[in-house]
Amino acid sequence: TVEWRSPLQNSKKYEDDLRAQNRTELMRYSVETGEILVRAALDVLAAAGFQTMVYYHFPHDRACEYRVLASPENPIV
Repeated sequence: TVEWRSPLQNSKKYEDDLRAQNRTELMRYSVETGEILVRAALDVLAAAGFQTMVYYHFPHDRACEYRVLASPENPIV
């Protein structure tokens, strides 16, 4: 699984908002940035020949998992 964790997620404000279930700009920024960076990393790996997959958790929620399934058949040497 390809993941990215924002440094903001270690801040007290982020943790307080998360516990209070506040949908703040900080949380939205962190989540959206993570999705962009992980998707970009997965696209780079796919372009390099890795077999990748995006698993969507629909219809239960809007989350998805980004996975690398296999190494390239013809690796770049």
